[in-house]
Amino acid sequence: MRMLLHRFELPLRHVFTISRGSSRTSPTLVVELQQDGKSGFGEAGECGFYGATVDGIAAALERVRPLVEETRLEDPVDFWHAAAPLLASDSFAQCALDEAAHGKRRRIRDGPFCCPPGRATGRNACPPGRVTGRNACPTD
Repeated sequence: MRMLLHRFELPLRHVFTISRGSSRTSPTLVVELQQDGKSGFGEAGECGFYGATVDGIAAALERVRPLVEETRLEDPVDFWHAAAPLLASDSFAQCALDEAAHGKRRRIRDGPFCCPPGRATGRNACPPGRVTGRNACPTD
């Protein structure tokens, strides 16, 4: 499996203000896990209250890179248990990696996210009308 880390400075539609300050952007790290031509994605944003920074999250994920690269993902739960000791001090990194592992597993097994498990048809296409609105299937 291959791990790619993508850094983003996401602009917010409105200024976000709390007692500790205001921000117009959200620094975010997106984790991409690739295997067999399919990708799964997870994300973690900075959070000053918990001391989570994009650089710190990326450093934590680099600690598990050897594990990721030697793993053929079959079960995200087993993968979580294997990575947990290496990420015990960074739950933001562990969460982003877990999201990516589950997303990748789902894409391989069931097709696009808009389809319920086991319901993808022909080349993993979404059945028309399955979901509406902003989560609509790309084939609708």
